[in-house]
Amino acid sequence: MTRSFYKQANAIVVVFDVTNQETFASVKRWMSDIHQHADPSIIKVLVGNKIDLPDDRVVSTEDGKTTADQYKINYFEVSAKQNINVQETFKSVMDLVYEKIYAG
Repeated sequence: MTRSFYKQANAIVVVFDVTNQETFASVKRWMSDIHQHADPSIIKVLVGNKIDLPDDRVVSTEDGKTTADQYKINYFEVSAKQNINVQETFKSVMDLVYEKIYAG
């Protein structure tokens, strides 16, 4: 991702795969990069994807929530494949952006 993108964005959605520990470990690196290059007030959310694969899950809901709490951001879980909670997640992100821009 280019640093110029960070400067122009109103929100950043950091997504990891709940069935892959490596993607969850990368959240720390992504958040560090965002912290370095994005406006401090940018809306950030953490999303755990692939909740439709409960037998393959290696990252718990609690771990996702704990990580989001560490960064003081919202946490959502979705299944892009089965369209579970995707619309609700993006609506919440857009509500946060709207509130930041217009209700400030």
